[in-house]
Amino acid sequence: MPSQEVVSAYNAVKKLKSMGYSNYQIIDAMQAEGFSANDIYEAINLVENEGSSDVTTESVPAASSDEERIQEIAEEIIAERWEEIIANIKKVIDWKNRSEERLNKMEADIEALKEQMSNLNESVLRKIKEYDNHLVEFSSNFRAMENVFKDVLPEFTQSVQLLSSYVEELKPEKGRKKPKKEKEDDNFVEF
Repeated sequence: MPSQEVVSAYNAVKKLKSMGYSNYQIIDAMQAEGFSANDIYEAINLVENEGSSDVTTESVPAASSDEERIQEIAEEIIAERWEEIIANIKKVIDWKNRSEERLNKMEADIEALKEQMSNLNESVLRKIKEYDNHLVEFSSNFRAMENVFKDVLPEFTQSVQLLSSYVEELKPEKGRKKPKKEKEDDNFVEF
């Protein structure tokens, strides 16, 4: 004669089956309510073998000790859980593949950035070298001009001073009257 726990489990299984629960969901729900695994498996076995709607302690068949049916139910539950595990593993594998693709793309992008930076560095160094060459050329030209001025400037200054003195001599002084023009010579022609 089955125990009161098996009868309670049987009634709970019947109720959950009528609500459309799978064996896996029934086991989880009933374990959460405190039923033992053996009572749950035995109740599921009774519900699946019986087909009757109400069971009392007296009407529970002797097949409750049928371990073969319990093993089938356990295998069914294991199969359901295994399918869930496989589905989760597939999700993890898909995530891993997507992550690897993203990582490979990021590595390619980083390599492209490194190449662009290298090209930019080369370009900047080339421009700096050109600028340096222009500065050296300008410096040489400037020194050449400096040398030319060093040689020419004293003569130029001397010539300017000489011209200045001639101009001063030719300028009429204040208070001094201009000399009258002498009679022009017939041979002398002014331009």
